Amino acid sequence: MTLSFLKPTRIVPLLALLVGFVLPAAAQTGSIAGVVIDAETGETLIGVNVVISGTATGAATDLDGQFKISNLEPGTYDLQASYIGYNPTTVTGVEVAVGETTRLELSMTSEAVTVGEVTVEARAVQNTEAALLRERQKASGVSDAISSEAISRSGSGDAAAAMSKVTGASVVGGKYVYVRGLGERYSNTTLNGASLPSADPDKKAFQLDLIPTGLIDNIVTLKSFTPDKPGDFTGGLVDVATKAFPDAFTLSVSASTTYDSEASFDDTFLGYRGGSTDWLGLDDGTRALPDAIAGDA
Repeated sequence: MTLSFLKPTRIVPLLALLVGFVLPAAAQTGSIAGVVIDAETGETLIGVNVVISGTATGAATDLDGQFKISNLEPGTYDLQASYIGYNPTTVTGVEVAVGETTRLELSMTSEAVTVGEVTVEARAVQNTEAALLRERQKASGVSDAISSEAISRSGSGDAAAAMSKVTGASVVGGKYVYVRGLGERYSNTTLNGASLPSADPDKKAFQLDLIPTGLIDNIVTLKSFTPDKPGDFTGGLVDVATKAFPDAFTLSVSASTTYDSEASFDDTFLGYRGGSTDWLGLDDGTRALPDAIAGDA
């Protein structure tokens, strides 16, 4: 089917009529464009908000510091420019003409903020190899040390495992430290300068496997006497320095087990019958005195 009203002779007048309506409507507005710069350096500012005062109409500057606000009715406008760290800038009396673009150059000054007296506290870093090397160079006695930086690289889980990396120190039984080949009774252990007692009544040395490496800042081993340290050692003094304040909450859980191929899961070795509650460390009456002996007692 052919539509007679879509013939070319009738389409051209129709398009001309539509264009006649659209062009006058688009030509009734104007625009404002410009650039925003720093008043001191002359560099363009990125992301400055430029809005028409009293309205939400506006634009933000691009990577070149330029902005453009289009479709504005002819008239006079006030512009407000705001940017973090700079004083707000207001431009009044910006005239917009029909079909024209009014161009501006805005300069903004940095905002001075007075915060009063500022106190900065500095603390020496003691958990790196470079810091401990400087301390050893200045020390009056013979010493060796390992930092938390080196401990983290070695993968040690406790202070005893970390001490196995220190020159002149050996770890026996996974917990006791021997310095310069002398026994555990000739060594002393301190925590931040305070002496640590042994948890074993038969041993003088402290069990270093009780201290996790996550709380250690550095471990210093002194091999000679100095006036500022306790003198009740012969082999060496192990001083464990903990972190002043944890960076985050620390929680760790560990478990271990051992296996003896000569005894584990083997019931052929000599033994005796125990009670059903032996695994609790309690006797269920299996080891009670016979009635005859109990009666004589």
